[in-house]
Amino acid sequence: MKTLLALALAAAFGTAQAACPPAAIHVLRHAEKDLSNPADKNPPLSPAGQARAQKLADAFRGVRVDAIYTTDFRRTRATVAPLASQARLAPAIYDPRDPKVFAGKLRHEHCGQTVVVAGHSNTVPALLTALGAGPRPEIPESRYGDRYSLRFPDGKPALEAGRYGD
Repeated sequence: MKTLLALALAAAFGTAQAACPPAAIHVLRHAEKDLSNPADKNPPLSPAGQARAQKLADAFRGVRVDAIYTTDFRRTRATVAPLASQARLAPAIYDPRDPKVFAGKLRHEHCGQTVVVAGHSNTVPALLTALGAGPRPEIPESRYGDRYSLRFPDGKPALEAGRYGD
């Protein structure tokens, strides 16, 4: 009997969560990194990347951002730093190695909210797939500023691909 009650509560909770997806999840590739030291595995942003990061914040001016996530690399943290300052938010660090778990967290913990996620050319596609956005886009290592905006009309993800900072 307890098992049936637990299953019924889990089903009801899951349905309630699914009925209230995020308003939008914006997944972006970080801005230009400094390539002057090829041995540096955690480079900062280049001056062009810093300018692009500021333009990202400018693009979100007037938009309520409820949460910001970034990987634990200097370039992703620096990409969202101006936006985080503008939104008065402390970005949360996420582990991109398990995109399905992170996608579940985004979908279930941000009911009606706008979320920004900064990642990499090799992590953004997997996260988009885990969020149900269809086939993985290809992001060349040399291209920066990709922005994928997911909205959830009727609970299903609708993807709009674009750029930021150009």
